Amino acid sequence: MWRVRFILFVLNIIID
Repeated sequence: MWRVRFILFVLNIIID
């Protein structure tokens, strides 16, 4: 599930 990790990473950057 690398895609889930990737999405969470991107969302973290956008939120931050």
